[in-house]
Amino acid sequence: MSKPTAPFFTVSFKGLQFAPNRLPALLTFIIVFILIASGCWQLYQAHRIVRIQQQIEAAKKAAPLLLNKHLNLTPAQLDRRRVEVTGRFDNRHQFLQDNKYYQHQLGYYVFVPFILENSRKAVLINRGWVPQGAQASAKRVSINNDNRKTTLRGTVTIPVVTFAVGYGAMGNTWPRHVLQVDSLQMSQAVGYTILPIVVLLEPDQKFGFTREWIQNIPSPAKHYANAFQLLAIATILLLAFVAMNTRKISA
Repeated sequence: MSKPTAPFFTVSFKGLQFAPNRLPALLTFIIVFILIASGCWQLYQAHRIVRIQQQIEAAKKAAPLLLNKHLNLTPAQLDRRRVEVTGRFDNRHQFLQDNKYYQHQLGYYVFVPFILENSRKAVLINRGWVPQGAQASAKRVSINNDNRKTTLRGTVTIPVVTFAVGYGAMGNTWPRHVLQVDSLQMSQAVGYTILPIVVLLEPDQKFGFTREWIQNIPSPAKHYANAFQLLAIATILLLAFVAMNTRKISA
């Protein structure tokens, strides 16, 4: 007859003894650790979303930042900031981002390089949405301001570049069609540097189209719910493990 397995460790308290075996104890502790770590990550994500929402609301109330004087800031420091920018449009080079929907209708976002005053660099201005077809022709998106100095206001966003199907194919005519906003690729197409940010033109500004900018920020509620579930499961598992391995000490 085999001997009973020796416990991993023992803890005695007021007539009770907690004495788990090695393998179940290690497995339980690993699972509980993973559950707690996942729950903490969910809480971190929820708090991060709350901070972003607070930043967005604060940016709406703040005076616009003069972007021409703050080109030393990183894209992350400019993200979601209201800015005012002075320069001129490069009307000859405009981009149409495909597969953009507005009220269930297919169309494009219209981007134009905006060359900064006293600089050889530019930022992309998202002028808004236009429906697909003749509405997005070169004549439709052309800007008639005789290359004059212009001041615009908008909100900075950072475009996300992914390796989508058709990546890199922009064609040879203007306006050029793109699947995503890649500042490096666009810089090569126009022959000068385009900064890796986009300015969403405010609805009250000229030279724009349909602009109902929606910040794609998820609600923190889902992350809070996930954190509660994970931490609750970890607590129940740990309590059950303790209960199953606790016995009364014989007198």
